[in-house]
Amino acid sequence: MRELIRTKLSSLPRKQVGAIVIVVAVLVAGSGWWFWQRDQLPEDAAYRIDGEVVTIKDVEARASLLRALYGVEVPTDDDKAAAFWRDTAQAMALSQVIDEAADEMDLSIPERNAQQATAQYVQTYFGEGTKGRDAFVAALAAQGTSEAQVRDEVGRHLLLTKLFAEVTADVVAPGADAVRAAYDERRCQLRSPEQRRISNIVVTSEDEAKSVLRALKGGSGFAEVARTRSADTSTAANGGDLGLVTSADLEGDYATAAFEAKPNTVFGPLRSSHGWNIGMVRKVVASTDPAFEAVQGELAQLLLYEAQSTNWRDWLAKRLEEADVTYADDYRPKDPLALPASMSDPQGGSDVCKGD
Repeated sequence: MRELIRTKLSSLPRKQVGAIVIVVAVLVAGSGWWFWQRDQLPEDAAYRIDGEVVTIKDVEARASLLRALYGVEVPTDDDKAAAFWRDTAQAMALSQVIDEAADEMDLSIPERNAQQATAQYVQTYFGEGTKGRDAFVAALAAQGTSEAQVRDEVGRHLLLTKLFAEVTADVVAPGADAVRAAYDERRCQLRSPEQRRISNIVVTSEDEAKSVLRALKGGSGFAEVARTRSADTSTAANGGDLGLVTSADLEGDYATAAFEAKPNTVFGPLRSSHGWNIGMVRKVVASTDPAFEAVQGELAQLLLYEAQSTNWRDWLAKRLEEADVTYADDYRPKDPLALPASMSDPQGGSDVCKGD
């Protein structure tokens, strides 16, 4: 190839050869400059996606909208704040990938649907009528966002739902055998937990707790002591009755003691965030496995959704990988191709029952 070029150039006049060399040099230099420029971002940019620059102000506006709609605050800790801005930028880029895919599929949401959904949001969280709307507008003004931005966000959620349905339309519902197998595998998750009826007395000091315990051991009735000495005004009148609770309803050490104690026995004193506690187990309701027929329909829907989610995640990850996204240093996520946790495992996993 080099010999061919040399031969062609040697047949041209010297001035013409010089002109060609200059043109080639300019083109090569210009090409390198273009590639260098393409990889550089403006100082006010957070990232660029498919040639479109998204500025730091755009990301900050997004954060204001999240605060107005969902109460999401920027962390005060420097490291957590830095992670927040990276996550916000990545979520915005992913949202743009989704918008582009929806546009390619010719999917859209009628404006009236977004307006109706926004009105429902206002009614739910701010109240009905003029009073609710005024509160909504005031809240937006306080957060530095607008109703149009909220309506766009609501419309985006509606579009996302529509796109999800389109992408997962070919996913087949699980058969009866698959549902039965899932029931056997996940029985521990479907099982209703053990419940206990607990009575409790709360006092402000360890010495007073020990005094209460001595009174109970001396023969005083638990309900009577609770009525006269418990600092928990919401339960004292009922003899300290907490009703039926699960272990998850109670604080750590107190929960452990309450679910290890035998029925009609006193446990404590134990310190909690509310004070010093002395408890008594009134009743034990054992955990039970639901009948297959009772959960069959719900479990089938769960399996279908899990299959759809896998399909959706794979599709979305591919779209994100194909997108041309360049982040500024302060907004670059640790893994630019990773999906948010809610998309990578929307159900939070499904542990297999052990020892059943």
